[in-house]
Amino acid sequence: MHQLDRRTAPALAYPYGGRSRDATALTAMKKTLAEGGVQLGFRIGNRINRRPLADPLEGQRLGVRGDETSASFQRKLRWGEIL
Repeated sequence: MHQLDRRTAPALAYPYGGRSRDATALTAMKKTLAEGGVQLGFRIGNRINRRPLADPLEGQRLGVRGDETSASFQRKLRWGEIL
């Protein structure tokens, strides 16, 4: 079992927003994350999460770019990505 480094936040943003779609691999990955002390996982989804999260390792995150206006950024924080 891995011990969580106290200097590390117990959260993970999946690289490029992806994680396995294979059920067996996904279950194994989540088990490994939990054993390592990871309590929250975030993937790309561009939606606002409802709380409580049904699965804390399946949170969705918003894509944020540096070229957005302040108003656009504020709308995204409130409503999620508007497609």
